[in-house]
Amino acid sequence: MVVSLSDYGTEYRGGLYVASKFNQRYYLALRRGDAVVHQGDLYHGVQILENTTLDSTTTDTVELGQQHPPTSERWSWILWMRDSDSCEDHKDTWYQTCAINGNPTCQLLHASSRQNSEEVVYWNQQASDNGHGAASVKLARAYLKLLPSPLPFNYVQAKNLFQRAVNLTDEPDGHYGLAHLYLAEISQKTQSQNMDVSNNWLMTKALFHLESAAKGYHPFAMFNLGIAHLYGYGYSDNERDMNLAGEWFEASGLPEGLFLRSMHLDALGKSKEADTYRRRAALMGYGSPWRKAAREQTGSGGAGGVHLNLPWPISKFGNKPEDF
Repeated sequence: MVVSLSDYGTEYRGGLYVASKFNQRYYLALRRGDAVVHQGDLYHGVQILENTTLDSTTTDTVELGQQHPPTSERWSWILWMRDSDSCEDHKDTWYQTCAINGNPTCQLLHASSRQNSEEVVYWNQQASDNGHGAASVKLARAYLKLLPSPLPFNYVQAKNLFQRAVNLTDEPDGHYGLAHLYLAEISQKTQSQNMDVSNNWLMTKALFHLESAAKGYHPFAMFNLGIAHLYGYGYSDNERDMNLAGEWFEASGLPEGLFLRSMHLDALGKSKEADTYRRRAALMGYGSPWRKAAREQTGSGGAGGVHLNLPWPISKFGNKPEDF
């Protein structure tokens, strides 16, 4: 149960969304005191959208053209409930029957309730075989040893599974996984041969998959597209686009992205706006000792084994992105 403590349209935009899959979102315009109840298997998340003036597509009752406050802020009260009077946990049996009957979504969810790693792999494999892209991604990460599993390290199998996820459902995490692997290949090649890392076919593929993931609202992909434009990856000659980089950092909605956006605004002499973004980044945990550990544990929207810091090679300017 999510109880809103903020007003949609005046204090924030975006907020809680529900979806049938990763890249099809419906935002719930919750007013202060509104509550929504949903089952745990519903795909959902939170993203605060850019704080601009309301336009003709806005469906709330705030007057059109009214200015938002300088910083969006959303507060909510969240409760978790169990379907048991004695609070017993029955999630290990919720999806068992439909998983056995071959439903790929049930198989994916049933895998997440298993304690035995071999059972986890088995049910994810069943879900992947039956057409679930997210299950293919989890198996790929397991083969890369980014998730605990008895599977041996197998780079080729992982790459094939990321591609399968893309082919099945255009899975954003599948695209992001492929981008990671292509960048890793570039980094390995630059250690053994002299090659232009800024604009070659491997970089083109990596950037294509980052853009495809970003179209599916993948925040880590958006952040790394900011990195690409800032350091000139994919550009010919000594070019880069710091303005576009700043826009991607902001679009990511991540505290790391907001902090880099503040640095971009400082460089433009917009110190007041920069301070606003720095405060937002700090409120979201940037610079806190827990932020990096929490980010690595949850990954991109609750999917572990996903890293924000991609293996970018040394750029044509002789530097490479720092780790955040």
